[in-house]
Amino acid sequence: RSRKSDEDDDDEDEQEPGGSARDLPSGGAFRGERFGDREGPARPASSDGAFKPLQQNALHRLLPVDTVFAPHSMTPLRLVATRFITKFFYDRREIPVFEPFRRFFRVGDVVAEGSRAAGEEEIAVPSGASASGFETAAGWREMLERFGADALRVHILGLGPAASRIVLRAEDLHSACRFLRRAWREILLRIEKGQFVSRRVLVHKHRMIHAVTGRLRRMKFHTALAAVKEFVSFLRSPETKPEETDRSALEAFTVVLSPFAPYLAQELWERLGKDGSVLEAPWPEYSEELVDPPEREIPIYVDGKLRDRMLQPSDLGPEKLESRALGRDVIRELIGSRKVAKVVAVPKRAVAIVLEAEPNPRA
Repeated sequence: RSRKSDEDDDDEDEQEPGGSARDLPSGGAFRGERFGDREGPARPASSDGAFKPLQQNALHRLLPVDTVFAPHSMTPLRLVATRFITKFFYDRREIPVFEPFRRFFRVGDVVAEGSRAAGEEEIAVPSGASASGFETAAGWREMLERFGADALRVHILGLGPAASRIVLRAEDLHSACRFLRRAWREILLRIEKGQFVSRRVLVHKHRMIHAVTGRLRRMKFHTALAAVKEFVSFLRSPETKPEETDRSALEAFTVVLSPFAPYLAQELWERLGKDGSVLEAPWPEYSEELVDPPEREIPIYVDGKLRDRMLQPSDLGPEKLESRALGRDVIRELIGSRKVAKVVAVPKRAVAIVLEAEPNPRA
């Protein structure tokens, strides 16, 4: 067909109610294929308006896309159109893949408290004031200058599942700043005083890497960040000395931290004497033996208070775990003549013992 006839069809489409042809989902899908074809022409080169074949080399490198993050506003029609146009070009042997992407993930909305999108009713904001600081572009810039991009990133990722809608409030960013300051202080302290690595630090490091790796693959960003925070809390505990953390553990933590706080991680990476970008460093590996050791330390709680610890095999069942906890001398002295009301034994985790209330002598 001639370009003149195509232009006539475009004019007819623009006159139809519901938008022009370029607004149709298939048009956006075609632009997506052309985006990967950087060597291809931006406009039809031939006189009859036909497109040149898509460049296979560029598309082999970029297609299929690993993961597509789409908002909830993306309609199913656009998703169907994207897959349709991909299959159309595949049947014509223009592109090397049958599906446009390997994984599709819907993300929730990020709204500011005080905006209409934050709830069914608009939150009242005094004249000239801002409820959260995020309602305008100037507010966003002010928050970034005040708290930093890392704090905002950590705060958003830690609010909840990525598929849920979250409401931002400026005052909540202080907790993210405190976490980043703690991580900065603990790592710098161990860069100066670290001499060796203890088994406790080694086990916690491998458990952190295992947890973050698996949760990131499942798009559980908030729980992955929780594992990083748990490791920082472990370093800050009085039982963990700065001397028992070596540089390999600090480097692994810095790499794991980089998806959540890339700027802070890069600063720590340079303090560790490393060159290049921390984002290009290989992801640390973990040992299954250290993640799930043959023996675990099981805490024993009596009426909600920690009373004892015992080292037991990891594969021990709840019945044997309960009997061994009740048979320990410390626990038997605490129980005395009182009766045991309930025992909850969770393998690899803990044992909780609940005693019956003592009779009131005045009754």
